[in-house]
Amino acid sequence: MLVTTAVAQPGMPGGMGPCPGMAPGPERVSGEAGGDGLLGDPGMLMRFLDRLDLTDGQWEAVEAIMESSRDSIEEIREEARDGEPMREFLSMFAEDELSLEDLEVFVSDLDSVRARIREISLQALVDIHEILTPGQLETVSDLAERASTGREMSRPMR
Repeated sequence: MLVTTAVAQPGMPGGMGPCPGMAPGPERVSGEAGGDGLLGDPGMLMRFLDRLDLTDGQWEAVEAIMESSRDSIEEIREEARDGEPMREFLSMFAEDELSLEDLEVFVSDLDSVRARIREISLQALVDIHEILTPGQLETVSDLAERASTGREMSRPMR
């Protein structure tokens, strides 16, 4: 769900890379299949936010932000699936000739999907940041300091 960073390698919507060993597509970006840190793992984000002692109202706002983001991302994923990119890729690859330009156009379309998802995900983080109090932001700063020294990394999550 929440967010993510885009996968650098070309990938296919539907979680399949264009060939074995390539990165997954926008599904990974949404966080369903894990990801990189807070941006790719909603569970990690929730555990992080739990350390900030959010009020009930703040939790409700976070849940609304996450639900809205999830819905928007799902719409983009559905649009991407409508084009059946795996079939398009295999058809293109099966042709007698394959050009770099053909692949660049194909990958550019996938990059566009990832960019739209990334924008929604990052906006969700901005929206969550906006509901935090100065004291909670100070706690984030303390967590960042401990993480940079390695002390926070060994501390178990609540």
